[in-house]
Amino acid sequence: MKKLFFHLIGLSLNLALLGSFANASDLTGPFRFPTAGNLPSGVRNVQIQGFSTQIFSQYDENGEKLPLEKSFEVPITPRNVIDALDNPSDKAEATAFFQQSMDLDDSLGSTTGALNIRAAVTVPIFAYGMTDRWTLGVAIPVIYSAINVDTGFVPSNQGQNVSAQLYRQGQGKKAKEMSGGFAHALSRSIQSYGYKPLEDRRSTEMGDIVIANKLQLHKSETLVVAVQPELTMPSGRTEDVTELIDVAPGDGQVDVGISGLADFEVTSWFGLSGQLGVTTQLPGQRAMRIPQSEDSVTTPDVDPFTTHDLGDKVVTSLVARWTLYEGLTALTGYNYQYKGSDKFSGTLYEEKRYDWLSKNTDQEMHAAQLGLGYSTIPLFRQQKFAVPFDTKISYTMILKGKNVPADNLGSFELSMYF
Repeated sequence: MKKLFFHLIGLSLNLALLGSFANASDLTGPFRFPTAGNLPSGVRNVQIQGFSTQIFSQYDENGEKLPLEKSFEVPITPRNVIDALDNPSDKAEATAFFQQSMDLDDSLGSTTGALNIRAAVTVPIFAYGMTDRWTLGVAIPVIYSAINVDTGFVPSNQGQNVSAQLYRQGQGKKAKEMSGGFAHALSRSIQSYGYKPLEDRRSTEMGDIVIANKLQLHKSETLVVAVQPELTMPSGRTEDVTELIDVAPGDGQVDVGISGLADFEVTSWFGLSGQLGVTTQLPGQRAMRIPQSEDSVTTPDVDPFTTHDLGDKVVTSLVARWTLYEGLTALTGYNYQYKGSDKFSGTLYEEKRYDWLSKNTDQEMHAAQLGLGYSTIPLFRQQKFAVPFDTKISYTMILKGKNVPADNLGSFELSMYF
């Protein structure tokens, strides 16, 4: 029975858990409003943008909103325990033991857990008006993340009966070992595959640097049209294969994007802004865990040179602007984003195992934005205010989605001109 209880504690590692956090999500809620506006020639701009969110839930592949704790709810049955045993005699002994009091597919209980992720992103942006119609900018995101995780085990009635049976047989010590092992089953299991223990973590890291140009194609009193090409460089750390749950600030490849932007002034106090953009994510290589089956997440197998081609992205948004008072503006907007499926390949393992990595990597998000902005520029032009600056606060509500976080976020923006 000694080996049986060792495997009760270890459990089968092919149980699916934490699937949505095996890889970082590409789509995030919008935290700024689009504009076709440009800097005048020779004007410099230092801008701080940022958002903060706490992630408690997610939309799954069917668009259903689920709490993160659902990822930890893995049912444990006698069959799971027996399948984890290698020795035929151990399997037979375990089968006979469990069949004394229960069916092999009955529940011994389920693993439980509490998980939440807090992320705060601050983006310093440095921009310069090259000409009246061309602005060049560089954005350097800094990501703070905090992961709080705790796991345990809730026994079923059958699980309690198994423990009671061991006590009756004079094996109380083994019953306690079994209960304690279940309570830490997830953490102990993943460590045997080379993962670090599940524990709270905090980090502050630089993300992928973005270089952007904004070129105005048309400018009149009522309509401004611009295009904005962007280049994202892989300067941020990529996913750590030793962490089961990781908030990686980078994804390890170059992105090339372009957006069309337009501002339309309907009246002196009301206007509309719109955006339509596409981003191509170029292929790259990085170390990745390669699943052993279609539904497995934990795996001991690592390919240090996995080729990844992340799905291309599309974003569109429409914003309405109201001037409430000189310099004071209210904004509301709708944002839609889509990302195609990721593709993976490598040479160390079977092709189908790399294909399994693509499961549930397509993403979709619908979001609504509310914002309030204030600018001293009108007063500065009238020589009634000494310093030209803009500031804005906004709140983003994730309305629905697919394979993305479901929690809302708040954001801020401060721009200084000189």
